[in-house]
Amino acid sequence: MKKILPLLLMAAVLLASCSGGAGGMSDSDMATQVAAILTGMPSNTPGPTEPPTATSQPTEPKVIEITLEPTATATEQPTETVEPTATEEAAAEVSPTTEENQSGGGSPDSTAAPTSAPGTPGSPTAPITLTPGGTPTATVIPPDDPRARLGKPTSQDPLDDADAWVWPTGASDYTEVAFKNGSMFLKGLTEDSGWRLPLIDSVPDMYIEMTAAPQKCDKADNYGIIFRVPNLRDPQRGYLFAVSCEGKFAVWKWDGEAKPKGKATMLIYWKADKAINAGADQVNRLGVMATGNQFDLYVNGVKVGSVSDTSYTKGSFGVFVNPAADTEFTVRIDEMTVWHLP
Repeated sequence: MKKILPLLLMAAVLLASCSGGAGGMSDSDMATQVAAILTGMPSNTPGPTEPPTATSQPTEPKVIEITLEPTATATEQPTETVEPTATEEAAAEVSPTTEENQSGGGSPDSTAAPTSAPGTPGSPTAPITLTPGGTPTATVIPPDDPRARLGKPTSQDPLDDADAWVWPTGASDYTEVAFKNGSMFLKGLTEDSGWRLPLIDSVPDMYIEMTAAPQKCDKADNYGIIFRVPNLRDPQRGYLFAVSCEGKFAVWKWDGEAKPKGKATMLIYWKADKAINAGADQVNRLGVMATGNQFDLYVNGVKVGSVSDTSYTKGSFGVFVNPAADTEFTVRIDEMTVWHLP
């Protein structure tokens, strides 16, 4: 309003001056002029506005959740499985601890089956026995004992463990072998003979000894030395020199490749000999002198028999057990020794 009053005064002055120079203006004309001026003047009244729009009701503040992707953390990657190399696989195939290697079994038919068993191991050179009075005495070595006349052996295994001659251990179809308390324990698992052979060099002519004893035996249970085995990795043939719990010995030839179930040929049928210590827990030292086609057999340094055969001219050797009466017949073996003959 304060701005309008000066404008009205200015308009009145202008009109007065005009009226003086033009011969005058009537009151009505002046009123019309003032009205026109006022109409053209800017108004202080606010102009028309847009109709108010519906005001949105206030809403809950929107919460924006920000999900952060987890950063990659170092996690333990699964270890890579290393496939065995061809060399490792080949080594596993010839490991002496597998039953296919250096072990086997078979038996003569029932009509020729042995009827005896073994004794207990002791000193390989002079087993100690007890007299009725209880005083231990050393067994005198016979003068024709090969051990006494052959001198230093080519190789000897005290059988403290399987390492010296590399014996196969664990269970096979026919036997089970374990080493403990400084001895090998050879247990038969079937009524057939079962054998184990060490990984050791052999020659056609040699003298082989084994000192052993049964843990328990009865009648036909027997054990001994297998020799002249042509194939160490598949020992299905060879000769067997056996001693029984009844104090008898025998020799038989085995051909496991003969059809249908192998063939056993008795070369010496069961014979009793006083050199054999009969019964359980009795030490016996067995020996086989193989020269050419001739086989001389020894028990505790005494020669008990001889036989010749041309079937197998050379091969490996080992030990065997035949639980003919007791299906879990076990023999403890304390030592094996070999002399290569010229």
